Amino acid sequence: RFNKKINEKEIQIMVDQYYFRNNFLYEDSATKISKILPANKKLKLTTIEKKILSIIRNDSRMNILDISEKTKLNPKTISTNLKSLEKRGIIMGYYMALDTGKLGLNSFKLFLQVDNSKSIEEFERYITSIKDARHIGKMIGLWDYEMDLVYKDTLELQYQIEILRQKFPTLIKKIDIVNFGRRIITSKEMFLN
Repeated sequence: RFNKKINEKEIQIMVDQYYFRNNFLYEDSATKISKILPANKKLKLTTIEKKILSIIRNDSRMNILDISEKTKLNPKTISTNLKSLEKRGIIMGYYMALDTGKLGLNSFKLFLQVDNSKSIEEFERYITSIKDARHIGKMIGLWDYEMDLVYKDTLELQYQIEILRQKFPTLIKKIDIVNFGRRIITSKEMFLN
């Protein structure tokens, strides 16, 4: 619909995605990293599973009795279905969503182009260890990596970029930065309909 309004278009394909559990809040990083795998086969959701997911999408910690009341399903049915969704890897965990601005932190997105060399594994180990990372994606397209980071200000971000450049001086070809004031998160999960 807005094709004529967009000057340049790029297609990026996400190959690997890693989500971190707000490690920037803690001295020790959480050991669990959630990895989203590429789709190789579609898992079918039942009508009941879709109903449960549509109810808990805004409050994943809602108790089973409240879900039962809203869905008119038996609590045992809900419990069984939630366990099945977890076991099948559809529900990866229950996370808190933070407004980092209220914590005095800004959200930044880095796009990185790298030279795919022998040190790429060392590079990936390093970027997944960055305490201030919320999400890292490995991509195919103009950019090789996308990183969501949180820092107090651009000086802290610049410091991290300098560390990256010092550790991997021949690997990083280009970095682009986007600063988010606020992110808009929608609760419209159309695929559940």
